[in-house]
Amino acid sequence: MKKHLTRILSVCMVLSMLLAMVVVPASAETAEDSLAQQIAAATADAPAVITLAQDVTLTKTISIPAGATVEIKSSVGSVLTRGSALVGALFDVPVGSTLKLTGTKNAPITLSGASVQASTAMITSKGSVVLENALLKDAVSSGTGGAVYLSAGSLKATDTRFENNSAKTGGAIDTVKNGISLTLNGGSFTGNTAKTNGGAVNLLDKNTMTANGVQFTGNKTTASAANKGGAAAYVANASASFENCTFNNNAVSGKSASVGGAICFYALSASQTTCTVKSCSFTENTAPNGGALGLSDSGSKERTSRAVVNWSDCTFTDNTASGKGNAIAIPYDCSKLMNCAVSIDGCTYNGSSAATDSDFYTVAKANITVNGTPLDSSTPTVDPNYTAYTHVSKVPDVTINGKEMPDLAGMGIAGDYAYSIKLKTAAKPSGDTTNYHLGEPATLWRTDLKTGKTVQMSEAATGNKLIDYVGHANGVAGAVINGETYLYVATLLVGDAENTPAVVKLHVTGETFEKVGTYNVLEGSTLKSRSGIDVLSVDAEKTTLLLKTGGNFFTAQLPHTQTSGNLQSVMQFSINMSAVSLTNGTVLDVSDWTWQDCGYHDGRLYVPVCKGLSSVVAVFSVLDDQGNLKSGTLNPDKNCSVQLGDAEHRMVEVESCAVYNDKLYFNANRTLQDGSSDCDGVCYTELPPAASEEKPADNPAQDALVRQIQAAAGSSVTITLPQDITLTSTISIPADTVVELKVGDGAVLTRGAELTDALFQVPAGSTLKLTGTKDTPLTLNGASVQASTSMITSEGSVVLENALLKDAVSSSTGGAVYLSAGSLTATDTRFENNSAKSGGAIDTASKNGVSLTLNGGSFTGNTAKTNGGAVNLLDKNTMTANGVQFTGNKTTASAANKGGAAAYVANASAEFSACTFDGNSVSGNSTSNGGAICFYALGASKNKCSVKGSAFTRNTAPNGGAVGISDNGKPRSAKSSVALERCTFSENAAQDKGGAITIPYATKALSCTVTLTDCTYTANQAATTNDLYTVQEADEGVIIVSTPKEEEPGVVPPADKPGQEPQPASPAAPATGDRFSAALWSFLAVGSALSLLYLLRRREHSSH
Repeated sequence: MKKHLTRILSVCMVLSMLLAMVVVPASAETAEDSLAQQIAAATADAPAVITLAQDVTLTKTISIPAGATVEIKSSVGSVLTRGSALVGALFDVPVGSTLKLTGTKNAPITLSGASVQASTAMITSKGSVVLENALLKDAVSSGTGGAVYLSAGSLKATDTRFENNSAKTGGAIDTVKNGISLTLNGGSFTGNTAKTNGGAVNLLDKNTMTANGVQFTGNKTTASAANKGGAAAYVANASASFENCTFNNNAVSGKSASVGGAICFYALSASQTTCTVKSCSFTENTAPNGGALGLSDSGSKERTSRAVVNWSDCTFTDNTASGKGNAIAIPYDCSKLMNCAVSIDGCTYNGSSAATDSDFYTVAKANITVNGTPLDSSTPTVDPNYTAYTHVSKVPDVTINGKEMPDLAGMGIAGDYAYSIKLKTAAKPSGDTTNYHLGEPATLWRTDLKTGKTVQMSEAATGNKLIDYVGHANGVAGAVINGETYLYVATLLVGDAENTPAVVKLHVTGETFEKVGTYNVLEGSTLKSRSGIDVLSVDAEKTTLLLKTGGNFFTAQLPHTQTSGNLQSVMQFSINMSAVSLTNGTVLDVSDWTWQDCGYHDGRLYVPVCKGLSSVVAVFSVLDDQGNLKSGTLNPDKNCSVQLGDAEHRMVEVESCAVYNDKLYFNANRTLQDGSSDCDGVCYTELPPAASEEKPADNPAQDALVRQIQAAAGSSVTITLPQDITLTSTISIPADTVVELKVGDGAVLTRGAELTDALFQVPAGSTLKLTGTKDTPLTLNGASVQASTSMITSEGSVVLENALLKDAVSSSTGGAVYLSAGSLTATDTRFENNSAKSGGAIDTASKNGVSLTLNGGSFTGNTAKTNGGAVNLLDKNTMTANGVQFTGNKTTASAANKGGAAAYVANASAEFSACTFDGNSVSGNSTSNGGAICFYALGASKNKCSVKGSAFTRNTAPNGGAVGISDNGKPRSAKSSVALERCTFSENAAQDKGGAITIPYATKALSCTVTLTDCTYTANQAATTNDLYTVQEADEGVIIVSTPKEEEPGVVPPADKPGQEPQPASPAAPATGDRFSAALWSFLAVGSALSLLYLLRRREHSSH
């Protein structure tokens, strides 16, 4: 018996050992279930950030929870693959939710369709989809959109590749008519295929698209309908902008009338759209018509809306069409049928600036202008937005004492006369530009507005017609005081009142004048120049002036008896020029146009700006209901601004404007179509209509809140929110009032769909406090409404504690908060998914002593177009950040030497302590820098900046993946400093120089000392210098300090602290089959052990 038992146990031992060597793979469902569980746990208040460390095959669709943000990250190139039986989407994103896929430049996170024959796209979305360094490939859909299908919401893709995807329409991306926004920065579309339209992208009715620096290669359609196509992009009744893109070897097949081998623009005038293609290259694209570009329609109806199409500075090389137009085809009449205004400027065709008939086909020439010349002489060159105007009188060029004066400057009206100054602008120096307008020769002209007669004036005492003491005379204002006429001139000068006055006062008598006053302008204790001026009011003792610099407006009081000395200017308001609404309803962003003078009349402000061929006069109502000047940031009156230009002149540059006899008069530098420029003059147009007052809809909850706030005017009040409230109009905090809003039964204040202004406005001397709890933050929700300003605009104090400010979209400065003065203190507050032109979450006005204090909290997923993806800190403002997390913030179009996706600190002082900077990114110019922080022009003042005990991980930029210390190249003299102490730099990347840090100018020129103390660098990458790049190898201004440390034996690294990024998910519990395998292993292992023990005991007994 013992013998048999011994044999049985021996066999068990051998089998156990063999089975123990067998590796049973983990179920594929394990990783998928773990991922799905983490996503399902996400909420609106607790976003999920999931770091993948392995590939995952998805066998069922994963839906993002309502209102939640889910980010799936990978730095190792993880692949999410469509399972062979999954014909639905991999991910579905509902309204209000966000899905982010984030990889790295060298290891993109990948969605692979695995060529599975599916019924829909890999991502279907009504919310927001954000792709960064991702790869979407090999998706096959029998419906719409191979990789992504948007039925609402938005898609933002940065440095993302779409490869070998296919669908019925929109091989890579498809959209439905629903106000969808596509933003593509960098990246590529390669080998995507659609059966009908949009081999790569299908953009439909009233959606919008912006593509910058994108490559479209080898995309195709296989069966496009007549007049349609677009192998790279099909744009139908939608607005699109392509800039710096390349289109190579894209091909349209289908009907003999199909068009647009690369892009097909179709039915653009079904609504008012604008489409531009700028600085793009088209090579070897093919189609039946329009090998590269097609502009077409159905041909069955005349369109009544107006479309504007501009193709400029593009190259067309070796494109072919089997029918008409190797490069471009326009098969229908642009004037009557398609109603498009088409301009083609600066393009080349196989190296030639002149297109041959085979290159460019159009069925009719009307409404098409090439290089400024209409193809049909009957084509008006007038932009459809232009407002007609009437010429009153020419203000001629003159030469006096050998000095030519061709440039029209400011104009003011007093009585029945307009007074204009003409001068010769000095050449702008390359270095210091302060007072370079000093001594410009000028002459004064008077135009009788009743007769149109214009005469040259002279100095009363000398008879001289030439003067040299009005600087550039950028602004002129007129007033009649006690029957006498006076002019006030803004000179653009700064210094002492006698030699470089900022304002000059002239007394006019008939056709003569005399200088009767010269003044400095002070802002606080600092001397300032001013670029615009007008008269607000006149009383028995004084004139109240309105002065401007850029978009900031000030008041100053000038006693009638004062002839020199100082004018103290006081900041009143700033203006938003990013959404100027013309009288025809068109909305223009003119924030980057050139500022001119200003005009004021009867409570309305008229501000001219110019760019290119034309000018816009933006109109603002600047008085409140009590007749006092408003404060904060003002938006233009709706449908009241005008754009001025005409067919006769190739340029109309408005300098000044003023109201007379219910007409808006202006003077303008103009150039005729033949290039002659002696045609400057005084003109007028009809006065824009009065601003319409739209009464907001009834909102009892907001009304009750406003009553409580107003009742506390001049004191303080704490209000516990009784319910969530949607705000339909701006709530202004009364003067000298402290208002605290606390979480109660209500915790969320949401921007209404029609509220494009601020939710709260805080004047100087007042305070707004928003107080939540750790578990229930008080939330300001921008609801992704396309607004013209931030959710909070403030000149006073803003205090945030356990608050959440999210989803704000501003077309100007500061998505969540804009501070034109005062302070912000934020404690344990989150800023999420806000966006703006600058300062995606927070922006500050320049040179206004703004103070930011940030303790704890986070900035996640905020975006700025230019600088400061999260925070934009400008001249002489200050910031302290302690224990703050900056994650996934970005800039999309930073200028040269600028950036700062977490923070842009320009000529300001900032301290960062114990902060984390993870996955922030800067895009823009090739010299943009500072993926996390950009310190800029610190040497313009004595700024001191420091970063201590902070971690920089996976940040990216063209230069300085984590930190940039830069300037514009102008030598600075004020001594500044940057100290980086005990900071860690890991896996940051720069396309060019300095994977971790870049200093592209010598610190002597920057006037900045940089000290790096006990900093560590791990796995940073750049084309030149992975860690620290300096323009001088031995820059004495860069001091590196390493403190020797003794290792402490037995020290165990601390566990992850709350708030740190979660580590890759551990494998989930084994599935049922795996648990059985594990149990079997355990049983056999025990059997082996018992067998071994029995044999040993038997041998022991045998030996005895």
